Amino acid sequence: MPLSIEIDMKNLLKNAIPTLLGKDVLVKVTGTVKLGKANVYKTFPVNYEGMQRFSAF
Repeated sequence: MPLSIEIDMKNLLKNAIPTLLGKDVLVKVTGTVKLGKANVYKTFPVNYEGMQRFSAF
């Protein structure tokens, strides 16, 4: 399944320390998803923003 991701490195580094400490991190996903079968495709917008708890260990 092909996947393309664009990451803002400033925010990635800013959020890396709280992630390693086990705190909640704001995850934001914005873009489009293209689904299809038999050469019939439909594009859907994706907008997600939510707090997620990550644990490094």
